[in-house]
Amino acid sequence: MSILGDLIDKADKGPGFLNHIIIVDEMWCYVFDIQSKRASLSKKSPGSPRSKKFRQDLSKGKVMMEVFDSQRIEHLEFIPEG
Repeated sequence: MSILGDLIDKADKGPGFLNHIIIVDEMWCYVFDIQSKRASLSKKSPGSPRSKKFRQDLSKGKVMMEVFDSQRIEHLEFIPEG
């Protein structure tokens, strides 16, 4: 029997079978360095010269994130690039 035929048969018995289907999705996410942002927010006296900010990269790297879910997140895993 084909997969489509099996799904149609289960749908005829009731829509509850959809709650048992797990979806897999993956996407690339950027990894930010939060510590450098906090360091730039340090307090300075009013008379002190402004510190120079150098151009920062968008992120320290990218990782692949896999999400497995049916109605909620079942598993979240960060996979290093490469």
